[in-house]
Amino acid sequence: MINLFSKLINKKEKRFVDLYAGLGGFHQGLKSLGHHCVLASEINQHLVDLYKLNYNTVPIKRDIFKINPHDIPEHDILTAGFPCQPFSRSGFQEGFSDLKRGNHFFKILEILKYHKTEYFILENVDTLKKHDKGKTFTIILKELRDIGYEVDYEILSPHEFNIPQIRKRIFIVGRLIDKGGLDHFNFPEKLKNEKCSINSLNFKSLPNEVLSLNDTERGALNFWEEFLMNFPEPENLPSFPIWSMEFGANYEFEKFTPFYTPAEELIGRRGLFGEKIPALNKEDILKESIPRYSSLEQEFFPAWKKNYIRHNREFYKKYKSYIDPRMDKLKEIKAHSYQKLEWSCKGESTDLNDKIVQFRPSGVRISRNRWVPTLTTVKTQNIYLKKIDRRLSILEHEQLQSQSFKVHPNHLNGGYRALGNSVNTQLVKRIAKKLIL
Repeated sequence: MINLFSKLINKKEKRFVDLYAGLGGFHQGLKSLGHHCVLASEINQHLVDLYKLNYNTVPIKRDIFKINPHDIPEHDILTAGFPCQPFSRSGFQEGFSDLKRGNHFFKILEILKYHKTEYFILENVDTLKKHDKGKTFTIILKELRDIGYEVDYEILSPHEFNIPQIRKRIFIVGRLIDKGGLDHFNFPEKLKNEKCSINSLNFKSLPNEVLSLNDTERGALNFWEEFLMNFPEPENLPSFPIWSMEFGANYEFEKFTPFYTPAEELIGRRGLFGEKIPALNKEDILKESIPRYSSLEQEFFPAWKKNYIRHNREFYKKYKSYIDPRMDKLKEIKAHSYQKLEWSCKGESTDLNDKIVQFRPSGVRISRNRWVPTLTTVKTQNIYLKKIDRRLSILEHEQLQSQSFKVHPNHLNGGYRALGNSVNTQLVKRIAKKLIL
């Protein structure tokens, strides 16, 4: 009886390959369902080291383009969070024309075709679906169907499953038609997330983590906190980004950019923080008197940038009497990025104790205390919470990615990068549970 039960369990166990393995988000999800990894591929040496530390029995190949499909062990499931930069908003969106990264899909296709792998789960950024007006995604689906798969896809985010992180990703699943296709499959049903909040985390950090703000960040936050708390009409705080460099400015931006405006037409006007532009050569004017975002070498600004500049100048005129006494402190903020504020809490109180704060290149971003924005690979952009007076720890990032892993205490930064790139394990588990028979 025991032997029969053991055989039934083993029959359910599937073998999988973990391509573009990263930290092993797919690995943890499938392993928790009783499946077994027979090979992983990851090019980044630091991630390879982390993978070995956590899954030391799994053979790892680094460069996927140097792997011959016949050297890959037989397997039932292929998983791949293939490079997203060619299709991402934060990249150049070059798609398949990005030869180093965009063509990884065709390597996956080659492996699937050679092995006749029964199941696959692929993951990428949600913008993949719209890349090149949908043409890229149409090609992907057609190629997978042409080699014998029934295919389905869905855009999912952890916050839709009561995990407090917005991380929209497209999941593409498939099963060989001659194995039964996807007649049995539906993507997991999204949950009600009214109570989904960062407050559900178990707040805990490692002893050697450095999570406090530096002096520049602290100074910027103190300024904006005072600015918000005493603002005379908090209900009128703008939802557009506050670019304080525009306060009092009147340099030309509507017809031409400052770069394409003659120096003599800029001299005497007002630039950074409303200061009069001195009689300098054009190069020095752009460098010293024009905001960085306006000094770029382009003839015209896009409509969105014109709108931001216009709105900020109007905002200053309306609240000039409130802003002017604070201008000197505003100028003292050392990082140009932090002289900008993104207030994403329209209608909320200005108390920062229940807000999420990020220090980003686009400005100090303050968001509602619900779920956190997509985790990034840059530690300095990690979430800061005033109520615990620190950034989120690596243990808290693990919770946001539904993972648990070992990381060397002297290489925590690599752990943050790995988690920022990883797939959410809970989503993998929910999908795989419904997909794999």
